[in-house]
Amino acid sequence: MSGFTPESLASIDVGRAYRDLRERVSALVAELDEDGWERTVPHCPDWTIRQTLAHMAGVVDDAINQNMAGVATAAWTQAQVDNRAGRTGPEIIDEWNAYAPFVEAVATQRGMAISQLLFDAATHEHDLRHALATPGHRESTAVAVATGFVARQLAQLPGGSPVRIVIDGSEVSGDETADTPVLTATAFDVIRCFGSRRSRAQVEALDWTVLDCAVLDELTFFGYPGIAINE
Repeated sequence: MSGFTPESLASIDVGRAYRDLRERVSALVAELDEDGWERTVPHCPDWTIRQTLAHMAGVVDDAINQNMAGVATAAWTQAQVDNRAGRTGPEIIDEWNAYAPFVEAVATQRGMAISQLLFDAATHEHDLRHALATPGHRESTAVAVATGFVARQLAQLPGGSPVRIVIDGSEVSGDETADTPVLTATAFDVIRCFGSRRSRAQVEALDWTVLDCAVLDELTFFGYPGIAINE
């Protein structure tokens, strides 16, 4: 998706964006052998490719069954993986593809209200792409929706967003005040930073008007990883 603007987010079919992502990822892993399914995902070093997809399928399952207690916590996501420990990669993909359309229909209706779904899915799509050395789709609609989730989360911080984010020349987060640091980046870099897929040093190296160490502490939802992973 090019020409990103905040206004364009309101017109996005979020359910279709998720479906397109699901179809891309399903095709990406379709030819994996057993060793491929058990390859470690560097951005999620405790999980393999199969386990990462178990989480993605599990999110859909939990959403349908309204099992949202502890949503996004480590325990919630690990239960999704553990519950599918005996399933093969193709079986997990079949489950995901069978049940996701129900969630996609709801996403089409609710739009950006459930942009967190796309933030999580887009994050893991690119985790998998890095693990398989098949980069691509960094300007997808899913990535655009994910940046909308980032902007919403920042706006909800005490005192409002500590940073102005500029993507494709459009400001997507923060108030226009003289002392607010401005980060100019691609949508892909924004979701990788906030999704804890960039080290602190990598975030510092982005295009900032002012580098404020206190602001950097707000730019990751799960803490900075211990190592830098280039992708």
